[in-house]
Amino acid sequence: ANTDADANADAQPTFYDDLDALVERFPGGDAASGEKLALVFGNEADGLSVEQLKMCDAVCSIPMGRLVESLSVTHAGVITLSRYFERRGARIDRR
Repeated sequence: ANTDADANADAQPTFYDDLDALVERFPGGDAASGEKLALVFGNEADGLSVEQLKMCDAVCSIPMGRLVESLSVTHAGVITLSRYFERRGARIDRR
């Protein structure tokens, strides 16, 4: 018999190249609905391992300009959380 872990072992995450699209698809954090969201950040040298990526429902990268090789995990976290809460606030305002 397949367990949930077996069924998800070969699951591939959905890739997003736009933080706004990711936030729309996975709003999370709504206490009334009980939805939860976990953001996982990889290090700037190697990112996340294949095993870690397989456990994710979605993966998103942050586009960078030509003059920047990589972002520190701190900068990536600030950018992502800022955009996430900005979009989340816009959704709440529309209600």
